[in-house]
Amino acid sequence: YIYGYSSQKPIGYGGMAEVLLTYDPSNRPFAIKVLKANRFKAGRRRFSREFRTLSKMHHPNVIQVDSYGDIYGHPYIAMEYVDGTDLHKEIRSFRDLALADRWERIRLILIDLCRGLEHIHSHGVVHRDLKPSNILIGQDGRCVITDFGIVKELNSDVEKSAALVGTWAYASPEQITGQE
Repeated sequence: YIYGYSSQKPIGYGGMAEVLLTYDPSNRPFAIKVLKANRFKAGRRRFSREFRTLSKMHHPNVIQVDSYGDIYGHPYIAMEYVDGTDLHKEIRSFRDLALADRWERIRLILIDLCRGLEHIHSHGVVHRDLKPSNILIGQDGRCVITDFGIVKELNSDVEKSAALVGTWAYASPEQITGQE
């Protein structure tokens, strides 16, 4: 039981956390991201930063957070539940579309992503792990950027490191070479 939320069902997982589908007292669905025990050392700080960063952002193409807490010593973030799929799975379904429909769907996805990224960047933040599996697509077709675990504020020295953070296959040339 997570305070204020019930009916927990696993819906996703990653290297840092597991995600559960829950409901608040008014029966609205929420996704609860719970930090894994083996990731506490670096994860607690990242989780806290992720919540603080997202709590300042309000945009339809950026995941919305509701609360931050602790359940049996595990930090969690309650956020908007996006009923749908991720961009990685969506791309695989494109082969079933006619070419004109495929290009129109790609155009709409890119518009949503650009709007979300513009909003993120207007807050002085860089995502640093933007990839298809971190973009959710709702039943209505809306794209939502998620997983802000390794965000960086442009005017901060948070986690300055020579090590690459994020996913190599999707990293920018600046990330790979260690440049600004």
